[in-house]
Amino acid sequence: MKSLITKVLLVVLVMSLSGCLFSPKDEKQSFIDAFTESACTVFSPETEDVFSDTLNVEVEKIFSKHGFEDAQAFKDAMEKYRADQDVKATILANMDECAPGEFGELILEELTE
Repeated sequence: MKSLITKVLLVVLVMSLSGCLFSPKDEKQSFIDAFTESACTVFSPETEDVFSDTLNVEVEKIFSKHGFEDAQAFKDAMEKYRADQDVKATILANMDECAPGEFGELILEELTE
């Protein structure tokens, strides 16, 4: 029994150290996910006031959910990935449901300038 517990703990330790277990998303994917979700939230037809404090809090929660401690951390990531064409293409593809076509492109341009 002791041997089995030792083996299980060893496997969990090795998997944790190798990143197979509990591995966080990388920053680029977190940025893509946070950008997409927050833009779709802000430009949703249900959003009545894009300048409301309630919406601002909701967007901050989205940033936090994706690993950004605050809006500044998200802005820093935006600066980092602003010119990355793969990031832009992925965001546009992800936003296709909430902001299809040229509207999504316009949102992306406005938010990354």
